[in-house]
Amino acid sequence: MINILLDNNFKINIERNNDYMKNISKIMVTALSCFMIAIPITNNIYADEENTSTEYQSLQVGDSYSVIEDIDALGFPADYDDFVDKIKEIKDSNPDLSPEQILKEYEDMYCNAAQPAGWYESWTALTLSEKILIATNPVNAAITKELANNAVAKTAELYGYNGLGDNTDAFRHAYWNALMTARINKGWAAAYATAHEDRNTSGNESDGYSKVAHKKMDLHNNKKGRNLVKWNDLLTKDEVFAQRVQGIMTNNASTGLYWLH
Repeated sequence: MINILLDNNFKINIERNNDYMKNISKIMVTALSCFMIAIPITNNIYADEENTSTEYQSLQVGDSYSVIEDIDALGFPADYDDFVDKIKEIKDSNPDLSPEQILKEYEDMYCNAAQPAGWYESWTALTLSEKILIATNPVNAAITKELANNAVAKTAELYGYNGLGDNTDAFRHAYWNALMTARINKGWAAAYATAHEDRNTSGNESDGYSKVAHKKMDLHNNKKGRNLVKWNDLLTKDEVFAQRVQGIMTNNASTGLYWLH
């Protein structure tokens, strides 16, 4: 038996009982090695979202959401990558600090210093839960943002635009969550996507529907997207996940994704 270990969490066990299986195992080892060079693999891609590790379970919620123009279709501010880079520097230099201590260190260093216009609005656009996750694992956070970019781009490619509360919104959220599950893991995908929705839900969005209704829709479609990823999807192409998401565009919560209008 061969045990291929990915980041101490993911094992593929291959029984070699004959020459045919020996050849298959060699092919898989080569393919996985190439994939590991191309895409960072941080955990078991099918980690149970209902049993996420303790580092994701004590997240605080309720940060108010500052509406700003310089924000993408999934709600990521333009300065997100800069936030992640600086937090990673602090974490790398102080490995014993807790996520909360890292955030305090970051804010002590940067929030009271002169910053470009719009910087503070970008920082407060992130929920406290998101900030804690960034401080917990900046590498995963950086990948999360890249996958969000991919989801926004794929939505525009398929539908011509990125809308709010409509079928494009549903697709975008589900596809982003499928990508996070496949490229990072299901536990992180559930934690970050839920943290991303921990916003003030009073009032309505610009489409006239309540923020409560939008949050409910997003959380539902996020989970549907995560559930599209199978345990053996390590090498599955992004296009396949897009097709799976399109396959559940039913506008019926009991059978797939749904949207508000």
